[in-house]
Amino acid sequence: MSGEVFVDTNVLVYAFDDSEKTKRTVAKRIVLDATTGKIKGVVSNQILGELFSVLTQKISVPVYPSDAHTIVAGIIDSANWKKVNYTEKTVRKTTEKSSLEGLPFWNALIAETMLENKVYTILTENTKHFQSEHIKAINPFRQSDRNRDITEFFGVLKDSDWKGKEKRMVEFRKSFEERLKPRNRPQEPF
Repeated sequence: MSGEVFVDTNVLVYAFDDSEKTKRTVAKRIVLDATTGKIKGVVSNQILGELFSVLTQKISVPVYPSDAHTIVAGIIDSANWKKVNYTEKTVRKTTEKSSLEGLPFWNALIAETMLENKVYTILTENTKHFQSEHIKAINPFRQSDRNRDITEFFGVLKDSDWKGKEKRMVEFRKSFEERLKPRNRPQEPF
C-alpha cells in the first residue's frame, strides 16, 4: 500500500536510547509520528521481538524489562502502527535468497516480509542490506537521506486530514511520551 513505511529495529531502539542524542531526536520523531498517525508506520513481529531484546540487553544503558514491555505493548496496542508477520513461505523464500545472494538471514526475512505485505519503503540505518529494485531504503540519520527522502515522504502525508483524530492522538501522544521518559529506579536484575 502506498505511503506505508517499515521501521527497522535500529530506528526504534534509538528512540529510547539516551546514548545517541542526535539519532534519538530523529528516531523519536518517527516513532511519535507513526504512533499518532502522521505517518503509516509498519513493523513485524520480528522487529517487536528484536526491539525488546536490544532495549533490555544490548544498549549501553539497558531499559528495564518492564519498561521495554510497555514500549513494545504501546506499539502493539496502537491502531496507527500496522503489524505484519511472516509465514513459512516467507522463510522458504528467505532461506533461498539468503543462500543464493549471501544476504544476512534476518535482514532478508524483513525484506521478504515487507514485499509480501506490499510495503516498499524502510527506514533503517542499515540501507545496504535492504536497497533493491523493489525496496527503497532510507537512512533517517544521514543528512542527505533525511533532507531528500524523509522530507519527500512526510510531505506527501502532511496533506491528510488529521483533525478528526487530533484529540485522541494528543492524549495518546502524551501517554506515549510519558512512557519515553527515563525513570530513576534501581536496576532490575536480568
